[in-house]
Amino acid sequence: MNKRKIILLSATGILLCVYILQVILVGKNSVKTFTIKEEPASYSILANGETVILSKENDIWIVSNGKDEKYKANAGFADNIQSNVTEIKSLDVVSHSDSETVLERYGLGDGAVKAVALDKNGKEIRTLIIGKESSTGSQTYVKIDSGKDIYLVSGALKSVFGKSVEDLRSKEVYRFDGKEIGKVNINSLAGNWTFETKNSNTEKPEWTVSGIADKLDDSKITSWINSLAILNVETWRNTSQLPKSESTEVTIYKGEKIIQVTIYQIAGEAEGEVQYIGTCSETPYSFTLNKYMAGKFLKSIEELK
Repeated sequence: MNKRKIILLSATGILLCVYILQVILVGKNSVKTFTIKEEPASYSILANGETVILSKENDIWIVSNGKDEKYKANAGFADNIQSNVTEIKSLDVVSHSDSETVLERYGLGDGAVKAVALDKNGKEIRTLIIGKESSTGSQTYVKIDSGKDIYLVSGALKSVFGKSVEDLRSKEVYRFDGKEIGKVNINSLAGNWTFETKNSNTEKPEWTVSGIADKLDDSKITSWINSLAILNVETWRNTSQLPKSESTEVTIYKGEKIIQVTIYQIAGEAEGEVQYIGTCSETPYSFTLNKYMAGKFLKSIEELK
């Protein structure tokens, strides 16, 4: 290889290294992270014409529309909102203008989602105007605080913040360890039975059953009773009116605490369809259940033999 070729190859290698270095530096400089050190005390979110207020009370997320009743919120959804407010990763600045035309282009005009984070005194510490999501759905166009710049940020923020009170409301009625249950009473059309044990904390508790002469399987009883320790609703009902139909009442004795669950079965809209409506002493609201969840409380004796 002659001297001229060596020089040309060396120059090419140097230029390639410079190019790679520039790409890396430009990539690093285009990414900017917006953080706030103070954890917000509450959030006010305007989406789809509805105002949603999200706050913490005694370390429990609470959601409301600011007017009516307050509800326990889905902790996962609330935590996701908080993390996306306190730390925002901008991938690029797409515009330095906030003219009406530009705002409409990025979905930041009428119909945009507005999220405001407030401190404990009600002072605004961060404001987000959330517009369209990118074609991939993994980035979103956002205005941050009072600046004119429009950013392309990481995450599908419209789906994170654009939730209604009903969307953010927790579907959990209660949850605890099934080993805490020492007694369950069933009162239904099929009969009245009581299952009781004195050693519920053991791996294989022995159950006494009153109201039935048939021999039942202790392991099946244990598995079923453990399943009663979780109650999640399908939807919350917006009426206090209950069906005028027969019901199944399940009374759970968790130590000294007594939990009452009542299940109603009614005909659905489709032929042969059954809907399940429930109440529980742990909540003042009635609810609907899916077939699986309702089936736990409607367990037949045949399934425990």
